[in-house]
Amino acid sequence: MRIAFCPYAKDNFYQRHLAQELEKLGASVESLAPRRLLLWGCAATRKVDVLHIHWTDQLLVGRSWLGSLARSTMCIGQLCLCRLLGRRIVWTAHNLSSHDRRFPRTERLFTRLLAQLAHRVIAHSNAAAAQVAQAFRIPMSKICVIPHAHYVGDYPNSIDRSAARNRLGIDDQNFVFLFLGNIRSYKGLADLVEAFRALDRDDVRLLVAGRPFEEQAAWQVREWAAGDPRIDYRPGFVEADMMEVYFNAADVVVLPFTDILTSGSLLLAMSFAKPCIVPDLDTLTEVVPADGGFVYDAQQSAALAAALHQAIERRAELPAMGQASLRAVADWGWPQMAEATYQAYAAIA
Repeated sequence: MRIAFCPYAKDNFYQRHLAQELEKLGASVESLAPRRLLLWGCAATRKVDVLHIHWTDQLLVGRSWLGSLARSTMCIGQLCLCRLLGRRIVWTAHNLSSHDRRFPRTERLFTRLLAQLAHRVIAHSNAAAAQVAQAFRIPMSKICVIPHAHYVGDYPNSIDRSAARNRLGIDDQNFVFLFLGNIRSYKGLADLVEAFRALDRDDVRLLVAGRPFEEQAAWQVREWAAGDPRIDYRPGFVEADMMEVYFNAADVVVLPFTDILTSGSLLLAMSFAKPCIVPDLDTLTEVVPADGGFVYDAQQSAALAAALHQAIERRAELPAMGQASLRAVADWGWPQMAEATYQAYAAIA
């Protein structure tokens, strides 16, 4: 079976590992650049059996509204041609919309058309599947739920807590909250900083590590860190060998997302056996076990601060909670995810 990922960034951990495991099952996975789909589609590539669409930003969103309209129209037209020529189309709904949301109505319209044209839509949780079905008006029978794989063993994980903290210059006695990942407005970092600054204690640290994607967000974090010595901001891409340092230095990971369909960051934290603090979004609470983290009411302004307090008060329980998180994801790795994806392909081939 020949599969084309579009887009396909081989430096993307998710896509690279999924492709590698699919190839072990006998599939051939190649890259189809968005510009090629927009110009020629799979019409000239008869060897492809399944076109697997991933993130839609490059296919549907341009720099202007007219550019987005033109790009989206061309994309949908090419997908129609692909169907006429017998190509099977699969779309993994990583998000309901692009994070920037520059032209939300136009994007939603054409994403709905994409969902209609796809022979199968993949979602990473039952909650995500329900949201996709409602947002794009497709039947649940068209959606295949394939959970996101864990990252256990995919990164080094041999450094202990004391060594990790020593490397970062953090005192062993401090309670450390970790926010790790790309810094973007939808991730709720402003809410986390506000809640953290309300903690009236000197033995806590908020460790923020990640690459800023928005200059305004980066400026804000620098300002917060300058005004509160307890906030430790480490901007920049987090290299693979630093993952174990940040996670093992932390007591708990905070994921204060305001809107999310699937979170690889959550799976990564759980793979490092870390308890997580998450809002009560169904797409997150379906993944975090009841004994593996803290869930707060995203509609209550003081709820996140209360969750931070609760984590500190239950400090002695955190290692066991982390192990509960690890157990919840440990049986579903990239081989299992690839097998389920391959079966989704085969069902429509």
